[in-house]
Amino acid sequence: MMMKRRNPSLRKGYTFTEIMIASFIALILFSVIYMCFILANRVTDYSEFSYMLSRETFVSLNTIMRDLKETSLTTVRVYDFSPTKESPIVTFEAASKIGTNSIEFSSYGTPLWQKYVIYTLVPDDAQSRRYNMKVASLVRYEVSGEEGLSPYPLALALKGAANMPDMPSHLKSRRVVLRDIVLDGQDLDYNGKIDRDYKGFDVSFIRRDQAGKDSFSKVNPAMSDKMTDNTKLLNVHITVLQVSGTTGKQNILGFSFRVHPRN
Repeated sequence: MMMKRRNPSLRKGYTFTEIMIASFIALILFSVIYMCFILANRVTDYSEFSYMLSRETFVSLNTIMRDLKETSLTTVRVYDFSPTKESPIVTFEAASKIGTNSIEFSSYGTPLWQKYVIYTLVPDDAQSRRYNMKVASLVRYEVSGEEGLSPYPLALALKGAANMPDMPSHLKSRRVVLRDIVLDGQDLDYNGKIDRDYKGFDVSFIRRDQAGKDSFSKVNPAMSDKMTDNTKLLNVHITVLQVSGTTGKQNILGFSFRVHPRN
């Protein structure tokens, strides 16, 4: 009896088992490629946000910290939010010249206080419409001291209501320190967080009770009727909206730090 050999080249197609194996391998390859793509996007976002933070935000936070370190705690005034005013105002006296970081000293080695520094938020309507949330720019102003080169630090008294003061009309210098600050007091639910988690720009005096528990106050210890629990520390909180330039992803980042004025 003669046996006929089959020629493999004459096969008309693949078996069902071969198709299933090939499909399974292709699915694994596509899954690996997709995961690599997602991971690359996350790494890109993280690198971009880290670069942005290391540049603009770090320099801005360092500017605020340096200003508060060089002032006198007795001159710091915090004008908080009100229902009709979204932008807080923080004022204090500084010894450096207008528009510079150069400090003058008296013959006794004490700084000569010669200007006031004002921080406040200026709402940015264009960016607010773009991001569909209220954002503002943190602006730094300088005003000449009323007493000239004074050896004693003095507080700046703003006119108007305590919760809605008027800005001085003789501002000497204006500088945008940081943009896209998320404003407080808006109906915002972002990543499951409610709006009170976003403080925008907030400066508070720190109190510490006998049990070591800290609390925040808007009243300067020098003006407070309560003589106990006061400290010489300030707490600063800033909430910033960062947007990825490649993916357009939005991230809300909060920064808090404490400052001890030296004078």
